[in-house]
Amino acid sequence: MAVFGEPVSALKAVQRIQQIFGSTSGVGDAFKLKAGVHYGDCTAVNLNGRIDYFGTTVNIASRLVDAASEKEIMISETVFDHPDVQLYLDENSETFFVKESQKELKGFDDEEFKVKQIRLERPPMRLVI
Repeated sequence: MAVFGEPVSALKAVQRIQQIFGSTSGVGDAFKLKAGVHYGDCTAVNLNGRIDYFGTTVNIASRLVDAASEKEIMISETVFDHPDVQLYLDENSETFFVKESQKELKGFDDEEFKVKQIRLERPPMRLVI
């Protein structure tokens, strides 16, 4: 879990982490990376010299990780609609492959969340005959 001041910073960090650990190096083969990014208010608590975060925003981000597939960044509609994220995705449209979907998240049974599934590589093509 990481905290960022702006959602575009989280997206950039995940992209860089996937580039580093998703390579075909000996280390990269061992990692199956996925990420979830949500944006909003949370409660920060300093316990035993450590800062920890709580609240609905944190829970949604955690559930987005659970819903993501390998090599995927699952972002909430709140993150996707942020102007800086829109600009970054537009500027990197050759790098990011975005798919819109709706997900039910554990602990939020009465809601369906509009999410964007972002991949850094083109999904494999499937031939159906």
